[in-house]
Amino acid sequence: MIKVNIKKPWMGKIAIRDKFIEKAIKNKENIVVECEGQQMTILYKDIRKDIKGRSSKPFKDKFSDEWHYLYYYEFKPQTLQKSLL
Repeated sequence: MIKVNIKKPWMGKIAIRDKFIEKAIKNKENIVVECEGQQMTILYKDIRKDIKGRSSKPFKDKFSDEWHYLYYYEFKPQTLQKSLL
């Protein structure tokens, strides 16, 4: 499982760096996204299928010399169902 923290969704979507997507596919792992105190899991088998878009150009990382693309996913947080008493 690969954990990714996102500060805020934008227009109902979240952006994940390509290095996390590639690592999850290579290692056959799910991605768990945490955003504003809510979680969303992208299953390994759905990683490619659920992509809503990709940045048209790569972005330079603020803290290193790496360049990366962003993949966009619809943010669908998991809901917890309260048990009936």
